[in-house]
Amino acid sequence: MLRRMMMKPKKKPEMAPRELRNGTGWFVLVSWGNWPSEQVGGFPSEDEAQEWIDQESTNWFRLRFEEPARFLED
Repeated sequence: MLRRMMMKPKKKPEMAPRELRNGTGWFVLVSWGNWPSEQVGGFPSEDEAQEWIDQESTNWFRLRFEEPARFLED
């Protein structure tokens, strides 16, 4: 059996909407604590970025860390 090649972080990340520097949209800043931060999305408004956090981030996290690993197992 192959071991999982992608490890899960030890704690749930903090997520917050942030405005692009040029003011043309929003993204979600994902802060992992012990991992490098990431930027997700390209949202037209702060409300839509927050909606993604509230409604879609759990699925994003699951797909990112659980679904790919199942294809690596026997």
